[in-house]
Amino acid sequence: MVQRKLWTEFKTFVLKGNVVELAVAVVVGGAFNKVVKAFVDDLVMPALSPLLPAGDWRAWEATPLHLKLGDLIGSLVDFFIVSFVVFLVLVKLVGQLTKKEAEIPATKKCAECLSDIPREAKRCSHCSQPIMDVVAAGAKP
Repeated sequence: MVQRKLWTEFKTFVLKGNVVELAVAVVVGGAFNKVVKAFVDDLVMPALSPLLPAGDWRAWEATPLHLKLGDLIGSLVDFFIVSFVVFLVLVKLVGQLTKKEAEIPATKKCAECLSDIPREAKRCSHCSQPIMDVVAAGAKP
């Protein structure tokens, strides 16, 4: 009896939208991580290699404590490059794509009473004046 109730509660928890969405996000994020890592390793780092010190600079150590400064610096460089690539792809590129869809406002102004009315309206709901189409009239939206 207790096992059945526990199983039912667990099934309800797992099938909640948030848990499923989180699982999908983790899987897609892992795949996206591979794409970004390949992009950085195969395209960005070879382009930056003339600017970086020659040799195995990631193996630099501070003696006598053997602090791995090269590894730390390399990880910081990797972090900034990957975060910059993610910023360019997700924030800028995807932001531009979604911005184009959101540019058209849902409302427009009535020329007579200046009240906001739905974009598809043919007549103002406030002053009942006919609304001519903004695009057909040649005016800016």
